[in-house]
Amino acid sequence: MRMKSALVSVLLLVAGAAPAQVTNQRPRPVPRPMLLRPDLVVSEYQFAPTNNKALRVNIANVGNGNAGACVLRLTVRRIKGAAVGRTMEINVPPIAAGANDWVTLIADGILPKDVDIKDTTFRLNADVNNAVKESKENNNEKWHNL
Repeated sequence: MRMKSALVSVLLLVAGAAPAQVTNQRPRPVPRPMLLRPDLVVSEYQFAPTNNKALRVNIANVGNGNAGACVLRLTVRRIKGAAVGRTMEINVPPIAAGANDWVTLIADGILPKDVDIKDTTFRLNADVNNAVKESKENNNEKWHNL
């Protein structure tokens, strides 16, 4: 291949034309537009000081796109050392990109009267039904007392 290139350059010089530049560069890729996708996470939770069954949960959208409404699920996995699978769900309103929202769960319907929510092992899962198409789907849950 180099012989042909050199030969073409010599022939062009004899004929009085400037040699062509031979490059092996690939064409530059066309930049794709950035996809705007939300990313919902359970950023924190707090136990309510006035209700031993209540839990305040902060859902944050750490993505670059707005998130539609979704569902937050609380799953109580252990009570007094015994394995259980009690669940409750609450609706979460739409959350703009970079914003967050607090929701409150009151788990009195799934806990015994003598058990505080803070004394259980539980999991919080934002967008449990995958209603929101997110940039990351594997960071939607947070555990307590695991």
